Amino acid sequence: MVEENLQQIFIEEATDLLKDLENSLIELEDRPTDFELVNQIFRAMHTIKGSAALTGMTEISDFVHHAEDLLDQIRHETIDVNPDIIDILLKSTDVIKAMVNSLYDSSIIVPKRRKEELIESINFFKVEDNSKDLETQKKEVPTDEKEKVFKVKLDLNESFFSTGTDPILLIEDLAELGRILDININLTRIPELFELKAENCYLKWQLILRTKETEEKIHEVFLFVESDNHISIEEVTEDFEGDFDKTLADKLTGEILVERGILDAKDIRESLETQNKLGDILENQGKVAKEQIEKVVEEQSQSRKIQEKSKIKVDADKLENLINSMADLVISQARLRELTINTHEKVSMELSNALDEMDTKIRSLQEDIMSTRMIPVGNTFIRYKRLVRDLSQEQNKDVNFILKGKETELDKTVIEKIADPLKHMIRNAIDHGIETPEVRVKAGKNPEARLELNAYHKEGKVIIEVSDDGSGLDQEKILNKAIENGIVQPEDELSESAIYNLIMAPGFSTKEVVTETSGRGVGMDVVKNNIENLRGSINIMSKKGKGTTFRLKLPLTLAIIDGMKVKVGKEYFIIPLNSIMEFIRPKPEDFKTVESKGEVIQIRENYLSLARLYKILDLEPNVIDPSKGLVVVVQEDNKQICILVDEIIGQQQAVIKSLEDNYTYVEGMAGAAILGDGNVAMILDIATIIRMSIK
Repeated sequence: MVEENLQQIFIEEATDLLKDLENSLIELEDRPTDFELVNQIFRAMHTIKGSAALTGMTEISDFVHHAEDLLDQIRHETIDVNPDIIDILLKSTDVIKAMVNSLYDSSIIVPKRRKEELIESINFFKVEDNSKDLETQKKEVPTDEKEKVFKVKLDLNESFFSTGTDPILLIEDLAELGRILDININLTRIPELFELKAENCYLKWQLILRTKETEEKIHEVFLFVESDNHISIEEVTEDFEGDFDKTLADKLTGEILVERGILDAKDIRESLETQNKLGDILENQGKVAKEQIEKVVEEQSQSRKIQEKSKIKVDADKLENLINSMADLVISQARLRELTINTHEKVSMELSNALDEMDTKIRSLQEDIMSTRMIPVGNTFIRYKRLVRDLSQEQNKDVNFILKGKETELDKTVIEKIADPLKHMIRNAIDHGIETPEVRVKAGKNPEARLELNAYHKEGKVIIEVSDDGSGLDQEKILNKAIENGIVQPEDELSESAIYNLIMAPGFSTKEVVTETSGRGVGMDVVKNNIENLRGSINIMSKKGKGTTFRLKLPLTLAIIDGMKVKVGKEYFIIPLNSIMEFIRPKPEDFKTVESKGEVIQIRENYLSLARLYKILDLEPNVIDPSKGLVVVVQEDNKQICILVDEIIGQQQAVIKSLEDNYTYVEGMAGAAILGDGNVAMILDIATIIRMSIK
């Protein structure tokens, strides 16, 4: 069981490190002399190797060791970074990733020959007899002969021992650099005996080191632990006369104990609380007002709270269970509200106020819980750097990949489901849209193409755009191919937007030659379906010779929405609030029938198409005459229509239940919601309803 837990910890840790490793290697190609970045990559590779060895994954640790050697030579400037070395390291990362994944997926097999070829490539770039070269380099590095004094603090995480590192060995390595004048251990984190866990590290150290070495050399001792632990190194030479700290004379005893790491500041504060507090003394002497002291204490308390903030990792399943419990609570809340509204007895003011207060607190709780699912899109965006790099090299294209709006937050589930559609659109842009440097120069363009991935919030939704400055879409070519494939007829009249949308028809492709990247007619139709399944939409804008933009409009979350409950016949529906523009009861003279447009309602100066929901969904209505019912004006993607309903019940939060998971896909429906009375209401997919009504 322990071995399984260790393996699971290794898989999680290695997966996170490999994601960062790939992105860092791409950055290193752009900044080959950034040795801080080189050290960061080296530490990640070393951590994977050490963790693999610790958990008995010798095959992984042995392979990683070769890549680590190459990075070590880069780190010591024995070899320079170039695109070929980045290629080798990225391919090594792919192999390591596959080896890690094979630990829990037996279908993944990494061919032995593939590993051997990579090791041969790594050895080709490595400088022979590197150890001798490094020793020579070390001897040649001039050191400051004058001794300096450094204060070194080791504040290690409780999980430090799980990495297989011994802090005593670190201290011994420090001692080899010079002479340790003083060493103190902080024991304040050690819990009571019954709470103590033998595998945890509760100690903190502070050392005073006299050495001729540089501060950078001291940092090298902690190279593999510095990223996960708090290590501070401070030069204090001026404070010392010989081996004695001459500043002690001006310091309080408690201050010295804290500085030496023997106690924490809070221990001193707790001890002083047994005496008269400074504030009480000053107040008694009439030097300050009580309010001034209370204000300072409150601000100090708030400051400490800010400093003590921390983050923890939570299992995704636990988070999902919390979301589901929240959804059940929202349904129960609606049920309770429904009962109080429908009761024949008069509801007391106290009960009504209590319900209102409960509504407010549940909404606040819901927003807090939902925010735990909201994560920045940046981590997903960054992973495409590797894709763009590989594709542009493969097709001999020069592409400047620009990321914007990385801090924009979106529901974790939505982000996971748009990863593949975005990947396809980026591949599509490079393969179909962006030209080779030679073609771009002939067209008077910059030989370096621009590919931009951008995210931002608008109208309660998240907009993601994939834009390029390539050749743009060829309307004539698309239309001819669509006619050839029987998707449209020659006599059909199509708008510019409708022609562009043809590329999302199943099996559609204008590529003459099938390549590894595209041409099989599989892709954009899947992208469209995936986006619509998320209650989103996709629009295409293009100008021939100038470029193309794919714009995705996505909901912030898939769990809970604010909606307006309406009734048509005996059925209830929920219209998302952010799609509703207004409600009207049209006059008889506002209702008209226009040739080629069908039924329309005049609203001020505009004529909007009328969608009879009962016709679209084949229902038995109570109201047929628009002047006797109500019309809801809705908008999606800058298109507006009027939806005729029998009555408007009121605003309601709706917990979205997937129709596909529980029943089957229903066109025009974004999902279902359980109402307070136990009945089910369908949530309208406004974009699809608009499209269906226009048809």
